[in-house]
Amino acid sequence: MPDNQILIISFWNPTAKSPQKGIFIEEQAAAICSLRDNIIFLQVNVLTSNRLLLKKNIEESTFYNNKRIIINLYTRLWKFLYVDPWRLSRIIYRIIKNRDYKISPAIIHSNVIFPCGITGYLLARKMGAKTIISEHWSKSGKLLKHPLYKRIAIRAYRKCFAVICVSEFLSHKISRATGDANTIVIPNIINTELFTYQPKPSPDNGNLCFMCVASWR
Repeated sequence: MPDNQILIISFWNPTAKSPQKGIFIEEQAAAICSLRDNIIFLQVNVLTSNRLLLKKNIEESTFYNNKRIIINLYTRLWKFLYVDPWRLSRIIYRIIKNRDYKISPAIIHSNVIFPCGITGYLLARKMGAKTIISEHWSKSGKLLKHPLYKRIAIRAYRKCFAVICVSEFLSHKISRATGDANTIVIPNIINTELFTYQPKPSPDNGNLCFMCVASWR
C-alpha cells in the first residue's frame, strides 16, 4: 500500500434513525475524497441493542473513487462502550487487521477529540501514522479537565500534526489547556448555493442585528 494513504475516522454519522446526525462530517469527507485517491473513510456507529454481548456489522462501499467502511457496534451497554476509546481502538484495530483491508495510513484524521480523536491517536500509535484532529466541539475544554480523560486527551492533541479548529475562540481554548498543541483555524463554511450574501444598508439607530442558522443533527 502506498505510504500516502489517509484514514478518516468519524463517530458522528448519519444513520437510519438519525439521517442528519454528523452530516457535516460526511460532507467534509466527501469534499476530500472527491479531490484525491487512496483514502479510507471509516464510520463507526455505537448503537443500542437488546443483546448484552457485542455484535459487529461491517459494510463496505465505494465513496468518490475511494473506500468507505461502516462499522456498526451493537450492545445493550453501548453507553459504556462509547466512552471507552481504549476498547474502541482495540475493536477497530482487530477488525482492520482480521479483514485484511490493507489499511496502512500515513495520516489518521479524526473528527472531535472524544471519543474519535483519542481513538484515532491510539490507532495511530499502533499503525505508525501521524494524526490530525478537526475540532468543532465546544465541550473540549471540559474534557481536558476530566480526571479520566485529561492526560490521554492532552497527549492526543500535542502529538497531532495539526489540530484544525473552526474558530479562533476554540483554538485559543485548546492551546491554553494543552500548552503546545499545533492549532490552526479553518472557519466553518456556508454553502453559497443555498445562502448568498446580500449587503444591507446600515440601520438608522446604529445597532447591528445578528442571526445564526445552524443544524446540529
